[in-house]
Formats: sequence, structure tokens, C-alpha cells
Amino acid sequence: MSVEKAVPIAVDQCIEAGILAEFLTEQKAEVVAMSIYQYNEEAIKRECIAMGIIKTARKYGASEQDILAQLMEELDVDETCAREYLNSNRLTEHC
Repeated sequence: MSVEKAVPIAVDQCIEAGILAEFLTEQKAEVVAMSIYQYNEEAIKRECIAMGIIKTARKYGASEQDILAQLMEELDVDETCAREYLNSNRLTEHC
């Protein structure tokens, strides 16, 4: 399920359970928008960091294995995720 779908559902569940019900009822739209924005902002930051690592490493002739190791260390991800960053063509969309 996407974040855009999950956040409103989670807010509704909190309201139904009485967790911050008054606040969430009054501020639902803002809470949902901010939650989604902050999630996306973090993803974009990680993509930009990955792009910087990849560009710099390639500039200095680093091997693919070295780049993967650097991505894994700096972003605290496994090799599969690091490969996704390395092979992604969308990194330049945001950075």
C-alpha cells in the first residue's frame, strides 16, 4: 500500500480508537499532507545522497563493487537496495 493511501487510513484508525481524536478530526487534512510530505522528503534526500556518492565515485574511477559498498555504508542499506540506487535512472529527477 502506498503512503498516500496508508496515512489517511492510519489517521482514521487513530480517530476511531480515540487516539488524539479531537486534534486529528480538526486537523486531518494537514496531518495527512505533512506526513506524506515528510516521508517523501526523506526518500528524496536519500536519493540525492546516493546520486552524490555515485557521481563522485564514478568521477574517480571507482569500481561498481566499491560504489555498492559505499552506498551500503552511507545509506545503511543492503546490497539489493544499493544496486537499485546504482541502476536507477530516476535519481536525477529530484537532485
